[in-house]
Amino acid sequence: MTNGTSQGLFVVVAIIIFGIFIAISYLLFRNTLKPSLSTIFTDSLEQSNCSLSGECSINISSTREDEHYLYAKIREANLERNETEIWIQAEKLENNGLRIVKSSITDSNYNSGTPDMVGSLSFPDTINGKPITHIGNKNGDYPFRLAKLDGHLRLPNKLQYVGYDSFLNCIFEGELKLPSTLTYIDNRAFRDSRFIKSIEFPTDLEYVGTDSFMYSKFSGNLIINHSLKEIGNRAFYSSEFEKVINNSKDLMIQSQSIRLEDNTYYTMQ
Repeated sequence: MTNGTSQGLFVVVAIIIFGIFIAISYLLFRNTLKPSLSTIFTDSLEQSNCSLSGECSINISSTREDEHYLYAKIREANLERNETEIWIQAEKLENNGLRIVKSSITDSNYNSGTPDMVGSLSFPDTINGKPITHIGNKNGDYPFRLAKLDGHLRLPNKLQYVGYDSFLNCIFEGELKLPSTLTYIDNRAFRDSRFIKSIEFPTDLEYVGTDSFMYSKFSGNLIINHSLKEIGNRAFYSSEFEKVINNSKDLMIQSQSIRLEDNTYYTMQ
């Protein structure tokens, strides 16, 4: 082995050992590291995950918080596109997740959104490192019901639940990618949106509510996974699916739940 080869091998081994040392140090002392240093380690790990999956998680910091809620700006204003700022109030959940319960165009007067909210919306995945797992609920929190968002929509990548009327009057367009963690889409969640092309159900999705995608025009094949238990009436009332592939043995479906491209509605055989 030549001197040059030996030196090169030594450098490679040294880099590997240093990397292992850094990783072990982070795991052992991450709770006592200064926030800035901890953030550097976290960002590096996220970048690694990014390169493997092809997608990056988006984390933002809250502007303020109290015992029960976080408050954060999730969209900057864009005067050229007539887009306002968008702020959200997020409830802290017991499982360390967050539920978005209200929204506003300023850091005040949080409610169910306003008609001034137009354009596209791209949610962060985490706020202060806590994943957004729920949007809205069944108990009167409809975070974007009054908004008129009419561009593209990107949902949080750890989302599990989209609540009743959460985006009722929004008119989103383009394709919609459902997060792999999603299990429940409540009634009228995206009723007035105009999504197109195909839609892929997450493996663990259990419920698609009444009128949830009433005016969207999905097409292609709709594959129903074994976990899906119910599709509510008029859920895909305006869609144009070529074919439905049903892998669920326990599916409950209404007579006008899924519209096909020949203008008929899918029925269980």
